[in-house]
Amino acid sequence: MLGLLYFRPVILIADSGSTKTDWVLVSDQGEEERFQSMGLNPFFVKSETVSEALSEELPKSALNATSDIWFYGAGCSSDARNAIISEGLSKVLPGARPWVAHDLIGAARALFHNDPGIACILGTGSNTSFYDGTDIVKNVPALGYVLGDDGSGAHLGKELVRSYLYGELSQEVVNTIEGDYGLDKETIFRRVYNENLANRFLASLAPICKQHLEDDSVHHLVSHAFDVFVERLLKKYSDYKQYPVGIIGSIGLAFEELIRNKMADEGFQLSRTMKKPIDALVKYHRELS
Repeated sequence: MLGLLYFRPVILIADSGSTKTDWVLVSDQGEEERFQSMGLNPFFVKSETVSEALSEELPKSALNATSDIWFYGAGCSSDARNAIISEGLSKVLPGARPWVAHDLIGAARALFHNDPGIACILGTGSNTSFYDGTDIVKNVPALGYVLGDDGSGAHLGKELVRSYLYGELSQEVVNTIEGDYGLDKETIFRRVYNENLANRFLASLAPICKQHLEDDSVHHLVSHAFDVFVERLLKKYSDYKQYPVGIIGSIGLAFEELIRNKMADEGFQLSRTMKKPIDALVKYHRELS
């Protein structure tokens, strides 16, 4: 008598931002193949762009073997925008089942798997949500870098150049801004007001804050940014002290100790930080398959 054969589906997992997308293909033998493509934010790309980006990088062995696609992406916050992604994926992998969700769900699953907690993204921008172990059940609105993104790289960069232009920084920090980064008032104004992607430009200045964190003028603006982050993006969740907080993103890692102390002062427990969620998402979906 023949034993039952166990079939493990081939799955494709993606974590996408506006700049790049991390992909991991998990074969039916459990082997992993990783690749990257351009960022696939449906605010900025069409379904044809999604198809082109995936087809250029996707291993040919996956074309007829992939069963499920799990795509977590920035901008995937409505049915209409999610459809842009799923339609693009289906053109390349017509036999696969695409599942598209916001990157906050990806962050929550990466940080907590099936346990509840407050999931945060703290990189170029910022966002938070309360995750019940299955889904996002509450989210403080993300307002973008002009009105919001509190505690993000863009926020830190904005406060840094404001302090620079108002003459509030020490000469050592000014030397870094002008000498190492080649910036002055006119260049800053052009990059912020006349060129695209001002948020990325501002976030690119956050390393100056890390470099000069012991400088009183810089420490003050960084400390205040994280005070605002805690006040506006974390304390909005009721009974927040009962749940762990996790952070994904480069800013969360770079300023982990300061953020942890700020949270502890308000009764939060920072349980985990990670730069990118893709490895933890692979683990999460491998356990499901």
